[in-house]
Amino acid sequence: MTPDPKWLDILKASGWKTGAITFAAALLLYGNAKRLFPLSLEPWVVETLIVVGVACACLTLASLGSATVKVYKPQSKLARLVAIRRAKHQVAKGIPHMTPKEREIVGYLLAKNQRMFTNTPDCGEANTLVSKGIVVCAVRPGQSCTYYEVPFEVPEHIWHVLVAHREDFPYNELETDQPHPWRAHWMSP
Repeated sequence: MTPDPKWLDILKASGWKTGAITFAAALLLYGNAKRLFPLSLEPWVVETLIVVGVACACLTLASLGSATVKVYKPQSKLARLVAIRRAKHQVAKGIPHMTPKEREIVGYLLAKNQRMFTNTPDCGEANTLVSKGIVVCAVRPGQSCTYYEVPFEVPEHIWHVLVAHREDFPYNELETDQPHPWRAHWMSP
């Protein structure tokens, strides 16, 4: 005699249903162990209840895990953490290869403790810092700005790397010929 494969439909049941079956199996096993029933359950019934209870408990846990992953999206958070770590590593690794102008700009920002500044859309002299991911455009959706006052910022995780390497970015205010080293002169090529 072949067993009816219809019992496998339990795999399609929701977490609430499998949780209820687990609870019911646990109650029956508890009642049998404490002799709450007038007749004791047969050994094969007890074994069946244990198997059903464990299987449904596993299905319930799997359903809860699936729902948790859908709500909290740990894979996207983990991907973001990995991307931030990679960006911090790339910036730290690239500091020795920065040009003097890039060092001057970062030195100015560190000396003034200034993570944000405004510039033209091409970011002027700081355009290579944009290419390296050290500076990003900070315009919010719906925000208006003029051509000469587009906001840029150093992301916080990159800022921490730059602060940790502050000694690599000397800045002497008396030696600079312009107030904002990232501004490109309008006559420069």
